[in-house]
This record gives sequence, structure tokens and C-alpha cells, in this order.
Amino acid sequence: MEKKALLILSCIFAGLFSNQVIAQKSTSIPKKDIPKGFSASPNGLIYNLVRTNKDAKSPAIGDVISIRTSYSLRRSEKDSLIFDSKTNPGGFVTLQLSAAEYKGDLMEGLAMMHAGDSAIFYVPADSFILKTVRVESLPPFIKSGERMRFEVGMAEVNTLAEIQKKQAVQDSIEQIQMKTQREKEMEVLLAKMTERGDNQSPEPSGLIIIRRQPGNGTKPKNGQKVTVHYTGTLLNGTVFDSSVERNDPISFNIGQGAVIKGWDEGIAALEIGAKATLYIPSWLGYGARSMGPIPSNSSLIFEVELLKAE
Repeated sequence: MEKKALLILSCIFAGLFSNQVIAQKSTSIPKKDIPKGFSASPNGLIYNLVRTNKDAKSPAIGDVISIRTSYSLRRSEKDSLIFDSKTNPGGFVTLQLSAAEYKGDLMEGLAMMHAGDSAIFYVPADSFILKTVRVESLPPFIKSGERMRFEVGMAEVNTLAEIQKKQAVQDSIEQIQMKTQREKEMEVLLAKMTERGDNQSPEPSGLIIIRRQPGNGTKPKNGQKVTVHYTGTLLNGTVFDSSVERNDPISFNIGQGAVIKGWDEGIAALEIGAKATLYIPSWLGYGARSMGPIPSNSSLIFEVELLKAE
């Protein structure tokens, strides 16, 4: 029961801090309750701060901070750990600094720190659980009046505007990388098309349609059920699927996302009875997903015949 409760607390630690402000009155902590080497703030926070650079940036209310942290109940060295950010991607917890809500609030301690600082804080366990984690009642393994030990290293401090700017730069970099990757993939796909004796400019999406046999002049309407025979191959010529070999054509409602984007676009462009070759880049296929014999980020070639639409 205790381990289950500890797990619940660790899962909901980040991002649950209140922005409310309460009036703080000076709180006197008996010296016997303050560990050696620690200090106590007027509002009841026990702390030991190691400052590495006093000129580094200190967070203000509303800033976004990234911290390395763990917290535990200090009864024994064994089985006391409740949460450790090492289990998070990157090893950090990112949160927005808010005003202290209660006496001894961790937020008061975080506001004391600068980027690069490390600190240990003793925070009232009952206040943290009830007011920060916001559960209705204390878990049975936590005693009223005891404290949690937080070990914190402040890695980064940013304003919201700085975070938004960094995100915009990152988005731009990712867009450039994606554009470059797609251009390289299209070069390979066009080379394969030429090698096979075909010549056709891509559609704006990147799809290449080579019409082999005309149809009856009628194209399927969006939402119609179409029936298609197909053979799919990788660029190296490996056949990964064929309804022709099974003599079992596929039926689906066109334009409804039931198939890959290259099929929705390519089949919609054909007349009933038409045959065509579809050269499909990966972003119109299965993208970064691998699908059985189809590796991730694979361009595909389909020989298709639109049998009917109803």
C-alpha cells in the first residue's frame, strides 16, 4: 500500500503548483529542529544552499525553470525515496515558478536559487501533499508534522518569452531538417522513376502518378467505396504485398483516412477502370513507422487498378 501511494505521488509531482499567494507570517523554528549546516527562513523553510555563481540568473515569479531533483522521507536511507527526476526524459523537471502558498513551501527555496546552484530543502510533508500535490488526505505512511527532504540542482532559468523564442528556433530547425530530408528522398524516388523508364513531374504533395490505362471518364467522389487491385514494392524491387496474387482486391471509403495519404490522393485522381503506377514518398506512406516488411521512412511504388466505385 505504501509503495503504491509513493508511486502515485511521484507521478503527479511536476506541474501541479498553485499560483495563489497567501500572507506569510514569520515562523520561528526551534534550533534543535534545524540540521547542522542548515538555515531557516522567516517563513519556515529549512535550507542549505550551495551557490556556484552569484551573477547567474535567478528566477522570478512566472519564469520557467528546469531542475534536477529528488525527494524522500528522511526516516532511513532505505526505501525513503519518493521521486527522482533521473527517471524523466533528460533527467529534469520543468515547471513555472509560482509564489509560495504555505509556510515552508518549496517555491520559496527555488526562488532563492540561481542557475547552476544546488540546494537541500526540508519541506513540511503534509503541506506539500495536501496543497502542492493536492490530494484530499494524507497517505497513511506520512505523519503530520514530518518533513520531506528535497535535493535540487537548478539547471536553467528562462522567461516565458525566452521559452517561446527557443521553441520557435527549434521548430524552424526541425522544418529545415525535414525539408532537406524530403528533398533527398525525392531525388532518390525520381531517380528510381527514371530508371524504370517513367517521366512525370510530382504533384505538389510529392506524389507521382503514372497513368498506364485510361478509365471510363468517371472519377470516384469523396466518401465513395472504391475497390482496388494493387501490388506494392519497395524501391529495391521487393514485393511486400499484392492483392493480385491473392485475387482479393481491397475496398475502402476514399478520402476518409482509411488508407495512406498517397492512396487517398492517387486513387481519387484516377477514373474507374484506370490502371496507374503511384510513386509514394514516405511522408505520404507510413512515415517513420515500420510496417511488417516495410522499413521506416520508405518510399513505395504501387501498381494499382481502380475496379469500381459505389
